[in-house]
Amino acid sequence: MGQSVSIQSSFHGKSEHSPAVAADMIGSDRGGYMRRALSGAKEKLRANSAYIAAGISGGVTFFTADLLIHPIDTIRARIQAESRQFYSLQSMARSMYADKGLNAFTRGISTTMFLSMTGNFFYFFAYDKLRIEFAENYPLSVESSSFFSSIVAMWLYTLVANPFELLRTRIQVGVSPQIGVFSGVASIFNSEGFAPFLGTYRMKFLYDTLGVAITFGLYEKFREFASPMFVREDGEVDENKYIIASAASFFSANVLVTLLSMPVSLLITRLQIGAEGAEGPTRRRQLSAMEVFRDIWHNEGARSLGKGWSARLIMTLYYLSLIHISEPTRQAEISYAVFCLKKKKKSQD
Repeated sequence: MGQSVSIQSSFHGKSEHSPAVAADMIGSDRGGYMRRALSGAKEKLRANSAYIAAGISGGVTFFTADLLIHPIDTIRARIQAESRQFYSLQSMARSMYADKGLNAFTRGISTTMFLSMTGNFFYFFAYDKLRIEFAENYPLSVESSSFFSSIVAMWLYTLVANPFELLRTRIQVGVSPQIGVFSGVASIFNSEGFAPFLGTYRMKFLYDTLGVAITFGLYEKFREFASPMFVREDGEVDENKYIIASAASFFSANVLVTLLSMPVSLLITRLQIGAEGAEGPTRRRQLSAMEVFRDIWHNEGARSLGKGWSARLIMTLYYLSLIHISEPTRQAEISYAVFCLKKKKKSQD
């Protein structure tokens, strides 16, 4: 009570909880307040430094990959957008070059640059942070923690990135002009509302969930099959062979999932593009996933469900080949994985 009176008298009858009192208190001890705020910020930064390093590492890796692979992704989008003819990778590349020259392969690259650095930073930051949180606070194995954190991180990435991915696809196929990233998304929202984003959100969340689940399942099976490669006769684990076997398993799982998911990839591309509306090509009409699928099946045939598979396969192999760029910051995770494998092996013995 005495403290309350003292505060009120010092600040001319203002309530101790009012913003004015807070401002006066900060003003009277600005140096101390700033030091405490800076100290707290440093502690938070230090506590999250490993996750920030993972985010930067992943962001730089995929920024590099996306810039170099963007022409292939543009060819993939154009192949999947074409409903009247079936193009191979080479024939579509020749057609694009004959029409627009080299500029045809760089459409939407500014959106790719924005997405790659920001989106992948947040994905890898969230993945590493959630993986540790799940492992420490829930009774989950290392594999389960990685699985759930990967799904949640992918959902967060999709939630943020989906509008910009939609814009990029439309720019790549020539439906939208090459304009600024945020102004492009705003233009779509103003002319078509939330419908195009909502339709692709549903398919993207399904695609992400099934993709991660199948990839992790296949990865574990492939790694179990390859275990004789890295477990020596004395029962110890050869760390170098373990990393090689894990990378080979990861490659195999991702390549298989890429090929199996081609129909869903085609549906997402068609949903992102939409159909030409009555008011012209720039104002698109949103279709449901079932409408798109029926249209593809009846007018293009089952063969078209694999459109763009060669471009997607090249992209997957290229992305996986660049994972080593991010690995220097992840030596602790590799060592911990080997430790867990050794512990599991000893408990089985």
